[in-house]
Amino acid sequence: MTSQSTDANIIPKFEPTLVIAFPDVLLAGPKILLSANATSTHGQPIAEWSHYFKRQSAKKPSTSSKVASADVKAIIYSATTFTDPQQQQQQNLSLLTIAAAPPTTEQAYNLCKAIVDHARTSNTHKIILLGASNFVSKEQKTHVAQIHHDSLKGFPVLPKDVPLGDHILNTFLTLLTFIDIPTVALIHPAKKGMSLRESQAIIEDLTASLVSVIGDKNSTEFSAERAFNHKVHKIEDEEDLESMMYL
Repeated sequence: MTSQSTDANIIPKFEPTLVIAFPDVLLAGPKILLSANATSTHGQPIAEWSHYFKRQSAKKPSTSSKVASADVKAIIYSATTFTDPQQQQQQNLSLLTIAAAPPTTEQAYNLCKAIVDHARTSNTHKIILLGASNFVSKEQKTHVAQIHHDSLKGFPVLPKDVPLGDHILNTFLTLLTFIDIPTVALIHPAKKGMSLRESQAIIEDLTASLVSVIGDKNSTEFSAERAFNHKVHKIEDEEDLESMMYL
């Protein structure tokens, strides 16, 4: 297990494999990463990127201590090490959770670009996007979209012409098309108002899919049960987090 410190002036260097969870329609991705063993013990907010979550309001100044504290917690980073049974060697993994969407599409784009640029300077070898999205599919299981990467089998392919109901996910996929970093997007179809049983099934499938892709099938790092029961932080004194997911 590894950990890296963060403060207002330091953004930790990403590990060779970077997993990014975005604030999806069910918060499935954030729940999986935030409940991971590495995040629960070593997860740290990246204060340097908190300005992407600042909301300009005459009634509620974004400089208030309560809002500033909530903004900082909107993006959490941790790192862990696991043994890849196929390569018989240790692999380093970064977990980056965007727990809330920035207030504007411009801020969301700038945050995504900052993350992609930092992945480039960190010499990240692979990016995995994880979450649920509002799209229609006959197969209620995790779909895959691959950019500069075509070796992953066993998942239904996300059709290129299917509109995804998530601005941050779309931004990442667009940016990474022009960046030479192999990327795998694990996306499960979902929508608002799903039952607890449906939400649990989605989280279980996404968790199993992530574990399968990173190659650590015997790991206790990720747990669907922990993820389902995890409570994601909500920004206080601002709009409810759910209303921020659709920009």
